[in-house]
Amino acid sequence: MQWHKIVAIFLSFVVESVCSMLFVLIGCGSTITWPHEETSPSVLSVSLCFGFACTFLLNISACFSGGFFNPAVTAALAANKTLSAKRALCYIVAHLIGGKLRALN
Repeated sequence: MQWHKIVAIFLSFVVESVCSMLFVLIGCGSTITWPHEETSPSVLSVSLCFGFACTFLLNISACFSGGFFNPAVTAALAANKTLSAKRALCYIVAHLIGGKLRALN
C-alpha cells in the first residue's frame, strides 16, 4: 500500500472521530439546563442544535471522509456495498472513539 493511501485513511479516521465527538458535544450540550434558570430547553431548540450541528459538520467532513457520523449509517452503507467493509470498520471504530472521547470530558 502506498503512503498517500495510508495518510488518506488516517486523515478520514481522524476527521470522523473529531466530527463524531463534536456532534455529541453540541447535541448533548443543547439539552443542559442551567442551575439558576427556570426554563428547560425546548424540543425545538434541541432539534435545531442537532440539525445545525449535523449540517455544519457534514459540510466540513464531506470532502475528507463522506460525513458519516452514525455507525448505523456506516453499517448500512457497508451492507449495501456502497462502502468497503474495511473502510466501514475503520469508520465505526472512529465513531466509537469520538463518542467515548466526548464522554470522558
